[in-house]
Amino acid sequence: MNAPIYLSYFPYRLNFKYPFRIAHTERTGTDNVYVLLRQGDKTSWGESVFIPYYQETLETFKTLILNTPLPNNTENIGAYTDYLKNLFPDSYFCTQLS
Repeated sequence: MNAPIYLSYFPYRLNFKYPFRIAHTERTGTDNVYVLLRQGDKTSWGESVFIPYYQETLETFKTLILNTPLPNNTENIGAYTDYLKNLFPDSYFCTQLS
């Protein structure tokens, strides 16, 4: 299948019922994003959670995704995730793709 790949993402904030507190910080929620990849009649969903100690944020995710061209000659969605892992080996977001 050499159909083009389409990517959409849907950011959202997960608000906690109770604040998460430790000695030096308090969080009332976590930023998340759903990612949708489509190629032909195939669909793949993913999710990423931006936990502060991983140094990635919704903004760094957007920068990475919006500045990375989608390949138009891949054989499948798995090839695209491998492409991202190779292109950004230090990105926590990309290393969690499967």
